[in-house]
Amino acid sequence: MATAPVQHTPCFGLVWPTIILAALIAAAIDALWFSTTAWLQGSSGYVVMQLTGGFWMSHGAIHAGAAGFLLGCATHFSVATMMATGFALLRPRLAILRRPPLVSGTLYGLFLYVVMNLVVLPLRWPRNFPRFEGWQSVGDLLVHVAFGIIFATLIGRRASASA
Repeated sequence: MATAPVQHTPCFGLVWPTIILAALIAAAIDALWFSTTAWLQGSSGYVVMQLTGGFWMSHGAIHAGAAGFLLGCATHFSVATMMATGFALLRPRLAILRRPPLVSGTLYGLFLYVVMNLVVLPLRWPRNFPRFEGWQSVGDLLVHVAFGIIFATLIGRRASASA
């Protein structure tokens, strides 16, 4: 009795290598942004990553040294991956996300900024967020828009090619 060949389909119709690539690019751009702004304020990207690791640790991220830094890196990349996966999941369901990358990416990036600054960060650091810090916040907004454009370009291109 012959069996049918196994067909490998992407999980939920997603193409994971494209999602991972988009997340890596977005995480790298964000790391460049926050490292630069931290340096201009007399700190470093290393400390920012430790603080990001502090999302999971109540008070010990800075004192955890390299472990806090690595936890921050893992958290940072995981969040970027969730953002990219969100775009991939929403794109087939929302016509606006199937528009050209500049339009769909900008809208998705604005959405990411709102969720990050009005939901995610205030849940962990309610005394510090939400806040507006002038040009720093404008830069943060533009970085999130860049994420959206990256996701729309890479994931949108991949989805169009496989359709």
